[in-house]
Amino acid sequence: MNVRSVGSVGNIEYNPTDSAFIQRALNFRALGQAVGAGDLSTARLAYSAFKEMTPALSAGQANGDPFCTDFNALGEALNAGDTQAARDAFRKLQKDIQRTGQDSHRQQYSDGGSNSGRRIPIIN
Repeated sequence: MNVRSVGSVGNIEYNPTDSAFIQRALNFRALGQAVGAGDLSTARLAYSAFKEMTPALSAGQANGDPFCTDFNALGEALNAGDTQAARDAFRKLQKDIQRTGQDSHRQQYSDGGSNSGRRIPIIN
């Protein structure tokens, strides 16, 4: 597993040396693998574990954060048993992360790197 840091998503901050960060990254990876394989039972477990370890998701949802909105859409698809909708929602989450990473990269160079302490995992 290759984990790299790429800024923040909404109000969710990560420190890549934190064991909770590593566990969230592993849960997110398991979630993606289970959704990709169509194993919605395992995906529900990974989804719940990630959500439980990331209380900022609730605050982000209240603020209309795209990552949090898409994360909740994934949960709805999993609960409905809709494999294709779950795959689509997970792809949107990945795009949210990539977009935020690109925005963070641009911001890091325009503000002298003050955003560099805020992280979210991308799993390859």
